[in-house]
Amino acid sequence: RYQEMCGKQIKETRRCRTVDYDGHARHLISSDGTIYNCHHLLYKEKHPIGHIDNGWPENILDPIVCGEYGHCNPCDFRDMEVLPADSSIYKPVSLINT
Repeated sequence: RYQEMCGKQIKETRRCRTVDYDGHARHLISSDGTIYNCHHLLYKEKHPIGHIDNGWPENILDPIVCGEYGHCNPCDFRDMEVLPADSSIYKPVSLINT
C-alpha cells in the first residue's frame, strides 16, 4: 500500500481520513489554526477543512475527497484510511478553497 500512496507520478482521487490507533479521526492544526486532514495537505497548504477559530466542522469525522492520492507524505501511511472515490458510505467533507 505504501507504494500506492507515496511517490507516484500520477495523482488519483480517493476518500481519505487520518485515524489514530483506536480508529478515531485525527487532524492536524497548523500554527495559524488551519485544520488539515493529513501531513501532505498541511505541508502543501492545500484543501484545509476548517479553522479552530470557527470551531470544528460538523462532519469532521467523515473522509474527505482528495485528488492528491499518490503524493501522500510517508508519515501518514500508518494512520491513513483510504476508500475508493466512487462508492460512498460517508458523506465527503466539503473542502475550503477547492
